[in-house]
Amino acid sequence: RCRGEPGDKITQRTAFAQGPPADESQNVGEKQETAASLHHQTVEQLLVEQLLSLGPSAGREEVFQVIIRRLDLWRTSPRLATVVLTGLARQLQPFVAHCVLTLMLENRVQTNVIHYNAVLDAHAKCGNWQVALNLLSGMLELKAMPDVVSLSSVISSCEKGGYWQLALSLLRSLPELRVTANEITYGASISACEKGGQWQRVLGLLRALAETKVILNEISYNAMITASSHGGHWQLALNLLHAMPEARASPTRIHHNTAISACKTTGQWKLALSLMCSMPNRRATPNEISYNAAISTCEAFGHWQVGISLLRSMPEIRVTADEVSYNAAMSSCTRRHQWESAISVLSSMPQRRISPDVISHNSAISACEKAGRWLHSLVLLTSMPESTAAADRISFNAALSSCEKASQWQPALSILSIMASRQVVRDEIGCSAAISACGNAGQMQIALSLFLGMPDMFVVRDKISYSAGISACQRASHWHLAVSLLRDMPQVRLAPDVISNNAAISACERGSQWVPALCLLHGMHQRSATPDESSYNACSSACEKADQWLFALQLLKAMPDLRLTPSAISSVACIAACSKGGQWQLALHCLNEMPEMLQMPNVISYNAAIAACSNSGRWQLACRLLQAMRDTRARPTHVSYDAARRS
Repeated sequence: RCRGEPGDKITQRTAFAQGPPADESQNVGEKQETAASLHHQTVEQLLVEQLLSLGPSAGREEVFQVIIRRLDLWRTSPRLATVVLTGLARQLQPFVAHCVLTLMLENRVQTNVIHYNAVLDAHAKCGNWQVALNLLSGMLELKAMPDVVSLSSVISSCEKGGYWQLALSLLRSLPELRVTANEITYGASISACEKGGQWQRVLGLLRALAETKVILNEISYNAMITASSHGGHWQLALNLLHAMPEARASPTRIHHNTAISACKTTGQWKLALSLMCSMPNRRATPNEISYNAAISTCEAFGHWQVGISLLRSMPEIRVTADEVSYNAAMSSCTRRHQWESAISVLSSMPQRRISPDVISHNSAISACEKAGRWLHSLVLLTSMPESTAAADRISFNAALSSCEKASQWQPALSILSIMASRQVVRDEIGCSAAISACGNAGQMQIALSLFLGMPDMFVVRDKISYSAGISACQRASHWHLAVSLLRDMPQVRLAPDVISNNAAISACERGSQWVPALCLLHGMHQRSATPDESSYNACSSACEKADQWLFALQLLKAMPDLRLTPSAISSVACIAACSKGGQWQLALHCLNEMPEMLQMPNVISYNAAIAACSNSGRWQLACRLLQAMRDTRARPTHVSYDAARRS
């Protein structure tokens, strides 16, 4: 036992000298490798920081001086270079990373697809599609075969740059490179087409996806729903939304909002509301964007009551309405001429601590304008705070339009003066409205003065301006001036349209100038302006005033051949012209034909026919017509009885 003790100690010392057991030696080696790896990674991370300090426009020599001492180690362990390239990519430094990759190639550091992918990812995130494409081409030349990550990055760069054609071309090239597309590749291609407005191609990709086993993510679904919305395919948008859970993609608030917008573009306002109300059941709480989309849907189709109801319900579910919410609600009131509701919504905004912007005021002014409330429009215009919502050209033009409709020429002139003092650019819309306001009020001289003074305001006269000037002459019965303005239009490279021609013809009609009226009517075809019912009505009235019954009759008969429906105005003018010309048979014939032309004879047409019979001494016919008036519920007037009495 004593001899054994020293032996045991010797054995222990020998074992110690020979080192630890084999398994312990292996653990020590792994620990040493791990420590060395951590050390190298730390060094590479410090290297990344040094490269970042050079800035995004670092020169080639500067980058080389930073990495020169690591190149030898990278040759033996290329994966260390991956740490540097990935770190630069995360910091969105694509060109510095690209420079490092180039120096690696020049210094015979073995590169692989992982290195390229890190640089491609950086370029993709920054939208450098041209550089990414060149780098991809370089990979093929160096026989570094790109993988699905490489191609997905390049397609993503094309998507960010808006080059959907390149994205699709790369997607089609995948089979040649023996690369199988995944959800990222398809998703980037779909997003590229969606951003480029190529909704039909998105649907084509959707059909191609049905033949693969690729499961798309939430981003791709949103792109497809958006594309369906832009293409007017609201059913497809809803189907995609409902199909997401089956594809293990969770529909979010964003997807629902996009689908609601799809309903908006196609007038499916009830579906939009239903979709928004069902969002809580699908774990997607509606927010202000959801409500704004729903309110805008109601606004687009004139359902102002529903829009305002949605706006008022927002605080109840703790959704904060913003300017967009209020503006959409007011716009819906504008479409239906609900000026009182629009003003009410506008006045409620400060109570919710929301400052009305210029769009808010413009919506309210437009609502008053469309409802013919010119005074309210002016009050709203003058109350706009210059500091937060200074009136712009749209504000002033809406107020000018309200003055035009109400023939308020003096306020219209004042608005133009205020625009000049506030240095708000005046345009042809506002000037034309002011001209019409003056013309409607019989202020022809002022209207023409405004028209002629438009170049001094740096405003180009357009068709609307000329039509307003011609109409002003028409109302003042100055047919010479009206025709002169119409003939001036081609000299300033403006083709007179049907409105301009009709205004000039009406001016001739007021001046009883039937020959110029007929000349203008026949000349409309040469001026590429197709006559309409108003053109023929004005000419017929001109012929009636000049007792030209034959021309009036010819005009009435010519209308159906031109696919124009004769109105009661043309028929009455023809009957009256025949009456004045002693053509009582033709007058009765025109009266009897009115029902065949889907016209109900009115008091004026009966009076003209009775007068024709009376002038020809046909008292029996006159009395029959008087009785026929009672049978057709056309109440005879004293003119009717006087005409029959004269017979």
